[in-house]
Formats: sequence, C-alpha cells, structure tokens
Amino acid sequence: MQTPKPTTLRQRPKERGVALILVLLMSLILSLISAAMIFTVQTDTSISSNYRHANQALHVADAGVQRGLNWFINSYTPHIPISDYQTTTDPVLYPSANGQAVMIAGQTGSTSNYPNDATVNSFVAVLGNSKIIADSNNSGKFSINATLLKSTGVTAIFAGPTAIERWRLDSSGNWESGSGTLATSHISAIIENSAGPFFSNAIWGKDYANLAGNAATDSYDPTRGPYGGSNKGTNGSVGTNGSISLAGNGTIGGDALYLPPGGCSGCQSGGNVAGSVIAESQPRGFPSIPPFNVGNMDISGTQTINPGAYRNISVGNHETLTLNAGTYFMDGFSVSTNGTVLLNGAVSLFIKSSYSSAAGNYAVNAGGDPKNLQIYYNGTADMSFTGQANFSGVVYAPNAGIKIAGLGNYFGSFVGSNVDMSGNGAIHYADNLQNDLMTMLPFHLINWVHGN
Repeated sequence: MQTPKPTTLRQRPKERGVALILVLLMSLILSLISAAMIFTVQTDTSISSNYRHANQALHVADAGVQRGLNWFINSYTPHIPISDYQTTTDPVLYPSANGQAVMIAGQTGSTSNYPNDATVNSFVAVLGNSKIIADSNNSGKFSINATLLKSTGVTAIFAGPTAIERWRLDSSGNWESGSGTLATSHISAIIENSAGPFFSNAIWGKDYANLAGNAATDSYDPTRGPYGGSNKGTNGSVGTNGSISLAGNGTIGGDALYLPPGGCSGCQSGGNVAGSVIAESQPRGFPSIPPFNVGNMDISGTQTINPGAYRNISVGNHETLTLNAGTYFMDGFSVSTNGTVLLNGAVSLFIKSSYSSAAGNYAVNAGGDPKNLQIYYNGTADMSFTGQANFSGVVYAPNAGIKIAGLGNYFGSFVGSNVDMSGNGAIHYADNLQNDLMTMLPFHLINWVHGN
C-alpha cells in the first residue's frame, strides 16, 4: 500500500497592491464626481448671480424711465415756437434747416441738441448718471437720453401756444459693487402727452342748459369762409352735467348730452334735436381759472390798446376799441349799443368781476375766427349777452351763469355754470375748435422695450 503524497500548495503572486490600486481608483472617481459637482454648483451660482445682477440692472434702467416720465410731467414745457423745428421728419430736427435730431442728453458721450439750455440743465441734473444706493457695496446708476420723435403745435386754454409731443427715452441702468459694474441693462420707452378740445360743443352748462323761444344752435367751419349756404353743419351740440330744457321753438343742431339723474325735457331726436339725445356716464370737468391781478387804469373811447392789466374796459356808443394781440387782465368789461371791438391777432381776456353787453347792435370780433377771442370770466355775477350782437369768440365762466337773449348771432362756444338762451338768437359752433384751444393731458407711457 502506497502512502499518499502530501498536497503541495502553489504560491500565487502577491496581491496586496491590487487593493491599493482599487482604493486609488475609487478615490479618483469620487474626486472627479466631487469636482464636477463643485463646478456645477459654481456655474449655477455664477449664472444665478449674473441673472440677479442683470435683473437688478434692468430694474435700475426701469427706474430711470419712471424718473424720466416724472420729469416730463412736472418739469418740462415744450419749446415754442415749433417753427424752430423740422417736424416732418422722425425724429424731429433742430434747427429747422439742416438740423440734427432733437435730443436732451444725460448719458456720458452724448451731446444735447435742444434750443433751451435751462431745460437741458434741469434734465441732466435729474437724469444724468443718477445713483440709487442699496448699501455701501451695492448700488445702481442710470442715465437717460431723450429724443423728440414728433411735435404738433396747439393752443392750450389759459396757457397759450404749446405742443403735443412724443419722445423716446433711452435709459441705461448699471448695477455696481465696490469692485465696479456687475451688469448693464438698456430700455427704450416711448412717452407722449395728449390733449382734448375744451370748447367741444356750442353750449355746455355745469348745472343746466335751457333753450327757449326761437333759440337755436348749429355749426360751421371758419376755415371754409363765412357762415351760411353750404357752410352750415350739425355739430352745434348742447351738453350739461345736469338737465337740458327745450321750450318753444328752441332747436339743437347737434347732439343733446345730459347727465343722469338729469334729463332732456322737450327733446326729440330727429326733431328739435338734429342729432342724438345722449345720457353721459361722467360729468365734465370745470377747471379753475388761474389767479390773476388786474390794473388800476380804466379804458374808454375809441383807441387801440396793448396787452396788460387794466381796471375796467368799456366800449361806448359808436366807439371802436382795437385790441392788439396778447393777453389782457381786467376787473370789468362792457360793450354798449353800436360799440365795436376789433382784434389785431389772437386775444385772451381774463375778467375778474363783471361782463355785460347792450340791448342794441354791437360787434365783437365780427367776422373773425372765434378761436382768436378767448374770454375767461372768473366772476360769480351772470354774464349778459343781449341785443343784436355779432359776436365771434369762446367764453368760459365756471362760476357764473351765461344769459343770452335777443336777436344776436354768436359764433363760437359758451361754457358756464349754467346757460340760458332765449329770443331769436343763434349760436354757430366753430368746427375748428375741435383741433385747438385744448385741455392738455400729462405725458404717459406708450410702450417699453428691453434692449439687453
């Protein structure tokens, strides 16, 4: 029997280094993963920070637009005359011949081209490199250029010549830290003021409007020549913040507008009302006449006078008063039988206490364009228009009644606390008042575009 051979164990190569290599590989993989995670976090943080800074810069640029709009509302007056501009182009050019774009520049590196240095200085002081400070390490800075895109000349009540304008505001906003600018954003915004015709009807009474007898309204266009024939229309509307009363053979050659709970007594659309009978939803505003001072000189007799402050102006029998173009301030104004008032251009009369006219024949701006005579009456006693008048003008009396009687022909518009019209007279509304003698409305934002 053979004895079994002992089993011999084969020696394997040393394996202790494999574990070390595996550990190193795992460490390398974990390091790469960690590095990738750190890079991703850093990238996300950077993106988030850049987005935050860009958003802050955008808000700064927007603040510039809002500040610019506020400046135009409260500190800006359009340049007059607009004949200094070339207004048929976009943008508007200055000067009118061989000019450059009208610009008020608040941004460094840009140059203003505007006819009034005081306006430029006011703009730059508010809108040139203006700072918004959050804390010692975070702040914003905006600057604006304003370019005039459109300018249309109009005449405003109380204020005289002005303009409806459209401007582009280019606002640049920076978000900054102690180390410098972190982000920049740009916004272009369009702003515009607007206007509406103040004398938009033949008659408007704050409390009521009454037409009796054979009183009538209609309209005509002074730019087409004298009233009559084919130059007669149905824009002679009558309106009130209360009620309208039509009695006798009174007629309205236009619409009848009243404000509920008021009504339109005796009104028949298509009958004694040529247009429609309309219930308004809101009352019309009656702005106060700006305060003014009168003088201590009385005027009477045939003569020509210049604009200024007077006490009482009276035009007597067979007297002729000629008013040179401009603005007149007075306590009282009266016209007697056969009196005549002539104008050398557009005239505004600001009257404090009294206005009266005679029962006979008289003429005030007869045959003239109604918009060239503006009467602003601040008294509380009734204004009286009587007799066989030939009157061409517009009248505003927010605190007083307007009484029109007799056989007169009145061309223009009458706006008062209340309006009573009787007899055989007529008011012929001037259609061109729809485009002049405006109530100016403030600048407002039209649109807004984010640049970068």
